[in-house]
Amino acid sequence: MKTPLLYIIESIVCSGIFFALYQLFVMRYTSFKVNRFFLLAGVFMSCVIPAMQIPVWSGNVLFVDKVQSVDVVSATTDQMKEDNIYMLSEIIVSIIYVSGFVLMFSYLFRKFYYTYRIRKHSVLVKSDNYMIAYNNSLTAPFSFMNTIYLPIIDDDRELRQIIVHELSHIKHKHSQERLLLESLKLFCWFNPFVWFLMKKLVEIQEIEADRDVLNAGYDITEYRSTLLKQVFGINVEIACNLSSH
Repeated sequence: MKTPLLYIIESIVCSGIFFALYQLFVMRYTSFKVNRFFLLAGVFMSCVIPAMQIPVWSGNVLFVDKVQSVDVVSATTDQMKEDNIYMLSEIIVSIIYVSGFVLMFSYLFRKFYYTYRIRKHSVLVKSDNYMIAYNNSLTAPFSFMNTIYLPIIDDDRELRQIIVHELSHIKHKHSQERLLLESLKLFCWFNPFVWFLMKKLVEIQEIEADRDVLNAGYDITEYRSTLLKQVFGINVEIACNLSSH
């Protein structure tokens, strides 16, 4: 079984390779769907591959005669001290890793609870295959799973643009993708490349939703004005929202 420190190092190296491949070959030359799949796969493989025991070469069998075996097996005082230092360092790394995991889990739970409270105090309206939750306390719209959360918006055309944007997130299952990455980030919270890949995924999702709005026939200048009005609003990371731009 690999030590925690070795797993951390291999995970960072693996995710760094995926990040470099994405920047060089995937980001500008493939579809939104391929981009999103590669980012998800990159984070997942960066968590799984380092945890695997992959033999690179077979060990050689060493035969030791009985006269020398006692000297080889017996550990010196210096060796014992080195072993104790090594064990202590592994314990410290393990404690730091678990502490980070607990903090990340608490943060993720808080975001879930916050979204739950918003939904609980909202007026829910069923519309086709999704829900709209109206809440006066919101400063900006967002979507999570199959629900669009909306504040009071007086401009009907602006409201329709926002709904088209959030419906795109629901259609492409962007919330599920973010939720998956947030779950993986619990185990790889120490890895900076995982955070970079998560940021890239959010960017791709928002660009894809913007494209769907423009493809629906809305004017780009008018839509930019809508984005500017919402950009300083709520930002729940597990949710899809205009303020992620």
